[in-house]
Amino acid sequence: MTTPMISTHAPTHAGPRADRAIRLPLIRLAARCVLVLAVVLGVSQVVGLAVAGASLAGLYACGAVAAGLVASLGFLSSFSPRSAFRWAGLVLAAQVIRMVVALGAAASIAGGVSPARVPFWACVLAGLLAVLAVEVVIVRAAMLDDKGAA
Repeated sequence: MTTPMISTHAPTHAGPRADRAIRLPLIRLAARCVLVLAVVLGVSQVVGLAVAGASLAGLYACGAVAAGLVASLGFLSSFSPRSAFRWAGLVLAAQVIRMVVALGAAASIAGGVSPARVPFWACVLAGLLAVLAVEVVIVRAAMLDDKGAA
């Protein structure tokens, strides 16, 4: 019986784009996030017609999520191209910044304007989740694709 050989060397290929500097497609990310927020706003307006007093709740909620989106994109745009592994922590930080700013704006809107509670917070949640989904898809594609090397 022979013992299998165990290599002590790290693999030479750690994955696509692991060591090359990449630039995140922030303009494409912003455009698709705005498109998704417009869809969330449209759905909220349709639902808002059925709920009394909820016609502006979706607009206020999308405004709060848009404020968080601007903050997170501003944060990400301040960095130069870097490897995919170095982007990971920054993208996570940008997601936290977006959610904190959006929830802070939503809380101040809820306290100041007092929109219908359930539709408003449902739209905030839907907007944040939709933007998160779009961001994951676009950032993951940018980190795995060979076209965006800086």
